[in-house]
Amino acid sequence: MNILERIEKWVIYAIYGILILTILNTCNSCNRNKDQVRLKKEIISLKNELDILYDIVESKPFITKEEMKKILDESNFSFLIYEDDLDKGKTSLSNIKNKLDELRNESK
Repeated sequence: MNILERIEKWVIYAIYGILILTILNTCNSCNRNKDQVRLKKEIISLKNELDILYDIVESKPFITKEEMKKILDESNFSFLIYEDDLDKGKTSLSNIKNKLDELRNESK
């Protein structure tokens, strides 16, 4: 075999190899496009859900300062303090129950 024949043979193999790699790369890009389309659809659906939740929150009335003052009278405010202590683990549930019973007895 001549050197030129060998070179021609390897050039043909190289061309076939490049063609196969190009086909594989094209198939891989198709999968990426499908993933991108799927992700875009998910993002749009999540955006729509957020818009709906935002509309729901906007439609609900908020408590005004006057209403908050009525809610936070002495007994309710002390109950909130005890509840906060319970959440932080500073007191036990039985202590809070006793203090609430004391508050009920004081109000009578």
